[in-house]
Amino acid sequence: MTVPISQKVTDPGRDSFDGRRNPAQAALHDWRGTPSSSSNWLQPNRACLEGLRPGMTPPSLFDRAIVDDLSETIGAAGTRRVLALFIRESRAYAATIAEAVKPGSDGASHDRARRVAHSLKSSAGQVGAMALAALAAAVELAAGDGAPDLAQKAAALQNCAEDTVAALNEFLSE
Repeated sequence: MTVPISQKVTDPGRDSFDGRRNPAQAALHDWRGTPSSSSNWLQPNRACLEGLRPGMTPPSLFDRAIVDDLSETIGAAGTRRVLALFIRESRAYAATIAEAVKPGSDGASHDRARRVAHSLKSSAGQVGAMALAALAAAVELAAGDGAPDLAQKAAALQNCAEDTVAALNEFLSE
């Protein structure tokens, strides 16, 4: 299937290589305002949503379909290792961000928070942690802009990271 260049550029739910629907990109697109039609999403709690823009369709806490796709690609054992690594890294990323946005932090600290949030956004999207990916994107933008609500967004990210880790640990114990 050939997808015109303009469609690849304008539709964030399309994979840039072959035009198939990319669930991670589509879920982030859905968060930006298009209602989601997926029924296999765990909903994040209120604290997890505090850092998101008002009026947007909230992303899922955890998208099982993305983990199922990962498992089909690298196998169950590989998926468990990737998720265990993500759990460790997401905790470290959230702690680094919280430290970088403490009161009195400087521009260099905010830049560190921005870079770490960017890494967290990417890794969270790859494992189906869509709410965490969305909050990491919000923190990344706020840190880059020096937004006054950066600490609030970072606190929401910390709450969401804890909820996401709990959901992933529950999933791993199945």
